[in-house]
Amino acid sequence: MNAKDVRPNIEQIRNSRDLWKEFAYQDPDINYSKRYAAAVALQYDWKPEDFDLIKFLMENEVESRIYEGL
Repeated sequence: MNAKDVRPNIEQIRNSRDLWKEFAYQDPDINYSKRYAAAVALQYDWKPEDFDLIKFLMENEVESRIYEGL
């Protein structure tokens, strides 16, 4: 999945933890743009049940900032 595919597929992403792997931090961080796209999509289409997905995205973003900053 590319970053441009995130917004049209946000419902699928919400409902499939297997898809969340595509947003996880890797070294080098090839998923940065997908995490950003997901955050923007969730900003405009937020639901209370998104808490776990948002937490996952933010934890991986923090990890990215820690390791990419070194």
